[in-house]
Amino acid sequence: AETFIKDKTNWLTFNRLALKAARLNPRLIPWIWEQAGTRDLLKWLRSYIAFTFDSLVSWLLLGWLPDWLKGSQSWLEKLFPALWLRLLSLSYTLTEGIGRSIKVKLHYPIPNYEQEQTGINLSLKRSEKAQEGR
Repeated sequence: AETFIKDKTNWLTFNRLALKAARLNPRLIPWIWEQAGTRDLLKWLRSYIAFTFDSLVSWLLLGWLPDWLKGSQSWLEKLFPALWLRLLSLSYTLTEGIGRSIKVKLHYPIPNYEQEQTGINLSLKRSEKAQEGR
């Protein structure tokens, strides 16, 4: 139940839990329909179809995409940066969503904001000293 409530389940586990609940309490589905109504049941069905599609995409790509992306980063990032970023985002979605992480080293340096931070800190220190002197 905790896995289901915390939204940390995969497609197979979700369906197994749903079928088990329906088997143990066959009146559950009509009761849910009565409580939620047809409109909300259709909304849930759309969400379930999207969940099924995402699970299928994850199943198809998880076995090879993260490793391939890591190996292809050197040329893919330079030639097609937008595609690389989109695939990296998809890879993070596939791996981080299920508790697996991949290591990617960025080839572009991250800007150093130390001067800006120092300037801000100095101005804060000056204003604090000015207030203390009053």
